[in-house]
Amino acid sequence: MNNITILVALITALGAAIPAMAKEAQSPEVDSALTEQAAQSPLRLSVSAGGSGQTEADIDSGGSFSLYHLNSGFTAPIRLDEISVLRSSIKYDFASYDFSDIPAPWENIHTFSFVSIYEWEGNGSWSYYAGGLVRVAAESGADAVDATTGGGLTGATYEYSDTLTLGAGLLGMSQIEEDATVVPLITAKWKFADDWRLKLGLNDVATGGYGVAAIWNMAPEWVFSFGGNMHKSRFRIDGTDVTRNGVGQESSVLLYTDATYHATSDVDVTGYLGTVGGGELQIEGSSGHEIYKKDYDPALLLGVKVTVKL
Repeated sequence: MNNITILVALITALGAAIPAMAKEAQSPEVDSALTEQAAQSPLRLSVSAGGSGQTEADIDSGGSFSLYHLNSGFTAPIRLDEISVLRSSIKYDFASYDFSDIPAPWENIHTFSFVSIYEWEGNGSWSYYAGGLVRVAAESGADAVDATTGGGLTGATYEYSDTLTLGAGLLGMSQIEEDATVVPLITAKWKFADDWRLKLGLNDVATGGYGVAAIWNMAPEWVFSFGGNMHKSRFRIDGTDVTRNGVGQESSVLLYTDATYHATSDVDVTGYLGTVGGGELQIEGSSGHEIYKKDYDPALLLGVKVTVKL
């Protein structure tokens, strides 16, 4: 079986798996080639901060909204021995929804997540991972305890060749006022040309964020990505009357391009531009019954992110 046949099979499987996935942060967090280069050097702590804006989009039933994000994160990789690493991260995202011409179903959403994954090398070309996560997503004033979800994941990867690595696993997560979900994970890294590679897999573990991207290593200081992922955000809302302590949900598909500038050995700056389509807003009562569900029109997304290695 050649590399092209394997790639076609992976993309077909992705089409079946993605609808059950979700992505919370409004930035495409596909790692750059610089990240893989750093993997060969001593593991380092990193901090990141960024923001994005989504232009105003009309809602089918009337009204419109725009969306702004501010987010930050801290990642701490710890080498336990020659064959194992524990990677832990803490992230915070502030999402501000600005509704016009309709009563605002929600306003400011705060999302905290903690993820810890243990990775170890096996025999030959095999490596393995397992970990857990906790997430809290709630509007200002809502009950944070009722907004807490968690889960775990496990899987394995196989280095098929110097240019192709394949992987598979499972991710299980609880959801706010919904049954827990278990979804398959299919991952791949394929270097199909000297300066190009394809990445398929998770880009936000805490929400099961899943996507695919083609990455171009244009120059030592510059890396470009072209990709897409699906976004589905569920959060506890403060609400009023029948929506008190209810659940909000916003989902969409993001197609994007980004550029990462390797400013120094310690600092990366990434700018990204995307199109948000297939958008949907939903409100559920405190028991999970549907109250409101409307589509919204496509919008543009523009953002920036800075990562500093310590």
